[in-house]
Amino acid sequence: MAAVLGVLLSVAGCGTGGSEPGPPSPAPATPAASPDAVTTLLSTCSADAQGWHTVPVDGVAAAATGSGPATVVLLNDSGNSVCGWLPLADALVERQLKVAIFAYRSTAADNEPEAIRDALAVADRARSGNRYALIGASLGGRVVIEAAATRPSGLAGIMSLSGERTIQDYRDILPDARKVTSPALDVGAKDDFATRGERQQRQLHEAMQGKPNILLQRDGLAHGMDLINADGPDGKAMNSRIVDFAEQRLPSWWCNSATRTWRSGRGDTSNAASCCSETRPACPYIGLRRRGSSAQAAARVRSIAWPVIECPDTDDPVRTTRG
Repeated sequence: MAAVLGVLLSVAGCGTGGSEPGPPSPAPATPAASPDAVTTLLSTCSADAQGWHTVPVDGVAAAATGSGPATVVLLNDSGNSVCGWLPLADALVERQLKVAIFAYRSTAADNEPEAIRDALAVADRARSGNRYALIGASLGGRVVIEAAATRPSGLAGIMSLSGERTIQDYRDILPDARKVTSPALDVGAKDDFATRGERQQRQLHEAMQGKPNILLQRDGLAHGMDLINADGPDGKAMNSRIVDFAEQRLPSWWCNSATRTWRSGRGDTSNAASCCSETRPACPYIGLRRRGSSAQAAARVRSIAWPVIECPDTDDPVRTTRG
């Protein structure tokens, strides 16, 4: 790789667009949601709007794509454009996760509490099933931490790309980070001036209490969505780590009690004769990484001893005990 990835595991990110990101600057207020919300969000992106549909949220332009038992909500940087998220959205949808995008009403510092409320409102209206995750870049990286600090129901994990502890008029979110008990992945560049290099990244990471709590760093100045730019240093690797973290936190297999089989969003099945019986026994979660045959998947899970889940009675998303 062109740069070295540094990964710190602990039990114990505003605008983009170049190697030297500038400080956050408020973007214009966004129009209210309408049947044309997809066009509003994607009009400046070189992407096809096919597959996206409007998510009805009062006063917010929001849209979603994909299907599956869990949802990932993507939170913009201060530029308030969704375009930089679209490659990551495609990768998440390929893993059978639903993806939601939206635009803040405003990115001004004094509107940050509103951004938190809107993010959670989009998650509630867009999500499939009970579980969802939040991924944010720069300003969005701050907001996902602030949202997690409220401990909303159904939040399975957060991923913050260059979320700043404080910058310019934006308040210090370290007290919020101390309240976070959700699993967290914090991604940053070691020389990012907006996070004062590694300093703010480490401070926020060390304050959060979720398990796992991961700090993933790379060399250089990249900030926010530049970290996952596939054409940049380590962009593809960063994307892969983020997608893997999201998939590991969210259920993506169903148990069909009628046929006594497990089914993934890709249509794979495996024999589950000992699972999903009328007595609802505990059974291993064999679909965390759905690559290769079902037998290979089962062997892989046995080898890494994933936690045990309970089979549901119906064709509902699997309820997991993964922490």
